Parts: sequence; structure tokens; C-alpha cells
Amino acid sequence: MLLVKDAMTREVVVLSPETTAAEALGLCREQRIRHLPVVEGGRVVGIVSDRDLRSAAPAFGDPGRASALEKIRVSEVMTRDVATTRPDDPIEEAANRMRERRIGCLPVIEDERLVGILTSSDVMEALVQLIG
Repeated sequence: MLLVKDAMTREVVVLSPETTAAEALGLCREQRIRHLPVVEGGRVVGIVSDRDLRSAAPAFGDPGRASALEKIRVSEVMTRDVATTRPDDPIEEAANRMRERRIGCLPVIEDERLVGILTSSDVMEALVQLIG
């Protein structure tokens, strides 16, 4: 049986609730990632996607876009009800949770600490390994 810990990404880029949308989008582009857990006091308090960030600001081409992104805080656009998984959960369970909730990732929590993130890309890679 394949477990979440066998497929998760262990090095997680995280944000503070006070991070600006501009900084967060910059990290998404720089790190080539789409989901960023929001951590405060060592606990996951939210999650934000690149789509959440882009949707919160005026459209591309709008002269006020850059300034709006600098004013928006991650805490204003993050999802607070975060679905999570544990390292020892079967990957099928985690993948099913992602499918049911129509989300692209699950923060991996152990002893109330963020220890990784499981993305749809991680699940696909695990599937390819299983199938051969």
C-alpha cells in the first residue's frame, strides 16, 4: 500500500497571513508552484492558490493591478477551512478527498505541524509508479 509520506513533497513553501498577494504570486512563479499553505505560530491557518491570488486583483492590463496586489494580504483571500492529510494515510484516501472536494492539494500534518504537501501532481506521479 502506498502512503502519503511516500509521495508527498517535503520541502514546503509557506506564507504568513500578512504576506502580500504580490509577494505570494512572485513565489508561485519563482518556485513553479500553485498552492501555498499559510502558517501562523507553527500551525496551518489557511491555504491560498495562485488562482485565488490572481482572482483577487484587477485583470491583467489594468493599471491598478500591481498596486492592488501590494495592498491585498493573503489572509484576505486564503481558504480557512483547510482539508489535510497525515503521512501514514493511504494515498488513495488522500486522492479521493482531493477529488471529492475538488482541490489540488492537501497539507500533510503530523503532531499539529506541517510536514509536507500532497499535490495532484504528486498523486499522478505515484499512480505512474504503481502502474509502471
